Amino acid sequence: MPRAVVGGLVPQFVLLPVATWLVTVALDLPPSTEAAMMLVAACPGGALSNYVTHLGRGNTALSVSISAVSSVLALVLTPFNFTWMVSTNAATASWLRQLSIDPSDILWSLLALLALPMALGLVFGAAGARAFRLERADARAVIIEGGMQNSGLALGIIGAQFGGDIGMVIVASLWGMWHIVSGMSLAIHWRNGDARSVA
Repeated sequence: MPRAVVGGLVPQFVLLPVATWLVTVALDLPPSTEAAMMLVAACPGGALSNYVTHLGRGNTALSVSISAVSSVLALVLTPFNFTWMVSTNAATASWLRQLSIDPSDILWSLLALLALPMALGLVFGAAGARAFRLERADARAVIIEGGMQNSGLALGIIGAQFGGDIGMVIVASLWGMWHIVSGMSLAIHWRNGDARSVA
């Protein structure tokens, strides 16, 4: 189903990174926090999105297909997206050049750091599913894939490339936990809704 796979890749590699970049430009956060947000948004979905899609009675095969294709594309698109986001944001571009990291105020407004980008990812996933006129199970897979990124991959990159910067580690870890909570909550909501509609 190439149309459905493309429908899942667009929110993940275009819409979520752009939305996250806009959030970081609008908010005045420490550069390391913004860089961590950008890095997580640039990563592909992980295996957890497949489980959450299955739990939410979405199209698990489509979710696995999107994850597989996005993992291959991530070899090029993750560095590309991260580089353009960091270099076009004045605060993170300066931080990256100097590697002068200010981890204070990292926990500033967790709601804005975690809930807003995730919600935007889910909304862009839903918009992508509608734009590609996908069936309900396929739409659920695209929504989850569009909103859940591989925070573990981001943490690995932070450890290897940024010396384990604590500010970046905290943000990527919190975002990963938020993906679990929000993704599982959405899946349970869908399951309960399906159960009510059958009853």
